[in-house]
Amino acid sequence: MYLAPSQIRVVHLEITSKCNLLCPACARVENGAVNSRLPIGEMEWSRGVERFFSSEFCSQLDYLYICGNYGDAAAASGLTQFVEHLFARGLKGISICSNGSLRTPEWWAALGQMLKGRGQLVFSIDGIGEVNAKYRRGSSWEKILANLEAVSQTGVFLRWDFIVFRHNEHQIDEVRALARRLGFNQINFRSPSRLSLQPTLGFEPPLNPQFAPQNARQMSQIQEKYGTFDRYAKQTRVHCKTQLDSGSIYIDFRGEVWPCCWVGAPRYLSHEDRQRRDLEKMIGKYEPGFNSIENFTLEEILAHPFFARDLEQSWHDPESRLFTCGRTCGESFEYTCLPRYGNSHMETLATNPDFNWVWD
Repeated sequence: MYLAPSQIRVVHLEITSKCNLLCPACARVENGAVNSRLPIGEMEWSRGVERFFSSEFCSQLDYLYICGNYGDAAAASGLTQFVEHLFARGLKGISICSNGSLRTPEWWAALGQMLKGRGQLVFSIDGIGEVNAKYRRGSSWEKILANLEAVSQTGVFLRWDFIVFRHNEHQIDEVRALARRLGFNQINFRSPSRLSLQPTLGFEPPLNPQFAPQNARQMSQIQEKYGTFDRYAKQTRVHCKTQLDSGSIYIDFRGEVWPCCWVGAPRYLSHEDRQRRDLEKMIGKYEPGFNSIENFTLEEILAHPFFARDLEQSWHDPESRLFTCGRTCGESFEYTCLPRYGNSHMETLATNPDFNWVWD
């Protein structure tokens, strides 16, 4: 079994597929436009959501993380309603991730006040001024800075996530100085780990070896041992990060439960690649909506053959294993740049006496 209901400590929630940007490596982007297979919508506080997030379940969680494969949390019209409801049901903490280039300073100040002392805001910003828009395409630096100025006055726990590319690494010291001025608690300098598998994105890794992707060094060793990365992903030992490291599940914007955001993402990929083919093959034998919180309880979803048997068994079978699982949680390649893993370089700038939780 992937996890029993009582073992879940973290929920990753994607509240919407809406976003104002078109970042090149994002799954929502297809040839510079919005992915044609992506349904555009957002979750509502429905009867199914209310049943799923019971007071008993909320009280057992360490925190809830609102961040998207496809959408930006701040683009959801019901975000603050979700926050209010979840806190009212005993949730200890909420972490919300955004590009910061939408909404108004007043809106961000209000959200900061709601989260102060029991949550954090994570801003994904990859440069200062026009440099940010080289990757965060469609963003407005003026809007971002105004929003950051406003939310920094609330005293909420703030983290800056900064992907270090060659075109922005010269701004690292400037970013540190601005973050300190604005009262940020942490900066996560993230190595661009996807470039090792997606070199055609048009971006280059940083020259500074401190921030170079850890997996760039691992790739040559993998090719020498396995011949191809595809063969590695199907044969390597899987250490499931969300099952073993964090005890978490992911819920997408349509209310479907997956073990993690990486397994859930291929559902709406624009191109029929190996990830999408693998997932469609595995779940094609199940009834539609088998993992929907609108149709089933958490207990029923985790007891379904996908979670109770098939997913974990596939880790030991190269024929049925999801490529996504081997790529993301294989023992010899670090794909992620989340805190606690090798492509993350977290720096603490200031402690927060009201709330100093170590978040993912």
